[in-house]
Amino acid sequence: MECREHPGVEAAGGCARCGKAGCRHCLTMAAGALFCRSCATLLGAGAPAREPAPRVPVDPKKRMSAAWIGAVVFLIWGMATVSPPP
Repeated sequence: MECREHPGVEAAGGCARCGKAGCRHCLTMAAGALFCRSCATLLGAGAPAREPAPRVPVDPKKRMSAAWIGAVVFLIWGMATVSPPP
């Protein structure tokens, strides 16, 4: 069985609502069943999941600076709440 949208591509299954054959790029999983894009949109399941965006590397020096600033702020806040008022 071939994908209806991509001729020559093996179908991964059929839509649980309309029965249209689709490949893994055309079908989406919702409520434990496979649906084509149009049926998934009608049911509110949305489009197939996309790959997450690549993570942006953070400079280790900036990360360490943020940690030190956080530690100092926490220390000052802690001292202000623990020390008795004058």
